[in-house]
Amino acid sequence: ALAQGNPYEDGAWAPPGAYTVELKVDGKTYRQPLTVIADPRVHLRADAYARQFSFARQVEDLQARLSAAQSQAGALHGQLQSARKDADGELAAAIAALDGKVVAIGGIADAPNHYNAWAIPPGNTDNFRYLDGALGSLAGAADGADAAPSPDALAGCKALTAKLDEVLSRWKTLQATDLPALNARLKAAGKKAVGGGDKQRKNP
Repeated sequence: ALAQGNPYEDGAWAPPGAYTVELKVDGKTYRQPLTVIADPRVHLRADAYARQFSFARQVEDLQARLSAAQSQAGALHGQLQSARKDADGELAAAIAALDGKVVAIGGIADAPNHYNAWAIPPGNTDNFRYLDGALGSLAGAADGADAAPSPDALAGCKALTAKLDEVLSRWKTLQATDLPALNARLKAAGKKAVGGGDKQRKNP
């Protein structure tokens, strides 16, 4: 799944071939053969379909890595906002400072109506929100190309992989260093820790 628990996300398109669809219900497994045929208007060799599918799965894997971190950043941002309401002075400033880092890495856009936040463009390319859009566009191009991946698509994927690795590295540093430091201050002040436990702090 690309976005954990998101029923609206689609996976990579399967190349033409013979498949088996499997459904498990109440301990029983039902199987049905399925044949995917190529669009008759498109003439591609089997190896081109295979390269297209491999590329789409590569992009899908990048999206899955990003999705896990995005979920963590969104949850931590909400917890920090709540914690700040119950703090003042230097502790409130420390919470705000960490939240600023989370917002920057996540590219989180707060809007009065949170359903409209998607329309606010990311401020730069060094955050999860930009990468989400860029990888989504690349995934659409991978599936809709009716061709093996182009040199430009491969180069774009390589560049986005490097960018994702860099931003995820910053996120892991925040989780490993900044978050425990703030939680130590919260604990000393008799406040609840943030970060959602081990699951929240687990590296994607």
